[in-house]
Amino acid sequence: MSSKLSARAAHAPKLAWKRITRWIMVGQVLGFLVTGIVLAYSPVTDLESSSELQMQIRRYATVAHGSLAWAFCVLFGHTLWHHFAMAWKWPTKAWIWYLGLSSLSVLIALAVTGLILLYGGLEIRAASQRLHLWLGLVWPLLLAVHGIRLKSGRGTIRPH
Repeated sequence: MSSKLSARAAHAPKLAWKRITRWIMVGQVLGFLVTGIVLAYSPVTDLESSSELQMQIRRYATVAHGSLAWAFCVLFGHTLWHHFAMAWKWPTKAWIWYLGLSSLSVLIALAVTGLILLYGGLEIRAASQRLHLWLGLVWPLLLAVHGIRLKSGRGTIRPH
């Protein structure tokens, strides 16, 4: 085994998040997907024709989506920096490294489009909503692929 591979293998346990953290984040991402889909299929423009129940479901989905975003920021911010500091030392040719940066980039774009949806003008919201929805559908896939790594020496894939 090369020295680069053995050095990365020595850091692997430090990079992997605790099991409970991963499950909480999986739950948060699933919550984002469910509430995001509810919000996507109950647009603000249809509120006049919506029933009281539909408006209440939209209101709860909005609050849940925002609360999940806040909780995700806290947990992600708590765990990201150690992961980032260790992974930054790895060779930049590792595909998992690029997937991690791609996941982070999509997450930043999700945050920006989410803020535009909250605070932006009406003209920019429609485009931002579509982009936010598509990024929100792609992001969990990037995270899942980023969470897969090659098992040393065997070439098989296993989750962190």
